[in-house]
Amino acid sequence: MKTGRERCRVWIVRYEGPRPNGWHASPPDAVAVEPAERRTMSVQQANRYVEAFNRGTAAGGRKVWAVALPVTVRYEGEPRPGEPIAPSAHKKSPLLACQTSASNGLPPRDRI
Repeated sequence: MKTGRERCRVWIVRYEGPRPNGWHASPPDAVAVEPAERRTMSVQQANRYVEAFNRGTAAGGRKVWAVALPVTVRYEGEPRPGEPIAPSAHKKSPLLACQTSASNGLPPRDRI
């Protein structure tokens, strides 16, 4: 079931063969170079980005192309609903560790 919240990541690829037919087609010999942007995009945003990038690239004759790939965002270490939270997970958290003052052991908001 599609929710309308699908996300994509646009990647810049290089290729050696002929230029793809259509702005949204992927070259069959595409090799990933780098993400075009750090963030994910909606399908509509990714389609606009890919078309604009590929139109510009085609005009310049370079052998690079943009492709939109569907992605799922997951957070490493995040529990799923119903999973117990182990006490050891709190000790490993860099966020919690960086909020403690070395001078008195209190979180920064409690120091005055």
